[in-house]
Amino acid sequence: MTSTMVTASQDMIDSKIMSDLNTVCEKMDIIEGLLRPGGGNPVPSVRKDATVMSLIGFLEACSPRMVQLVEAAAQGFVSEPVLMKCLEVNDRLTKVMTDIDTVALTETPATTTVAAAPQPDVVEDLLFAESTTSAPGVGKSGDFFDTEPLGGARTPGLPASMSDDAFDSFFNERANAPS
Repeated sequence: MTSTMVTASQDMIDSKIMSDLNTVCEKMDIIEGLLRPGGGNPVPSVRKDATVMSLIGFLEACSPRMVQLVEAAAQGFVSEPVLMKCLEVNDRLTKVMTDIDTVALTETPATTTVAAAPQPDVVEDLLFAESTTSAPGVGKSGDFFDTEPLGGARTPGLPASMSDDAFDSFFNERANAPS
């Protein structure tokens, strides 16, 4: 009769531990989904998002308990399948906590927000698109820099603002002087 009670008691303990381990796995699945959203969605802030912070708090509280559970399981207080599950969940929890630390260290405001501007349906090629207005820095000819031939007063390949300085004027006078 004692053997049956011990087995029933051990089964209840194993089932309770497995249930708790499954809860930890579910929380890790949720946090992993939030930290790797995919589809171009932003990662929520690990410092500001209440859901993420509560999940992290839960997992942080589980870390020392998992170590105690693994030690107890290694001493034979639970069945071998439960020991294997404890080791698996503990390894995964350690990895998830490391991932959370990495995200927290690399988090910037730009990584946790979405641009407010609407995305265009068609991507336009701004350099080759014909337009009635020219973009800043584009010359009359459509080139990025408005240049003149070598004999002109400006240095080819430079924008007007850069070629109108005193040195260029001096250099152009000397270069264009009759020999």
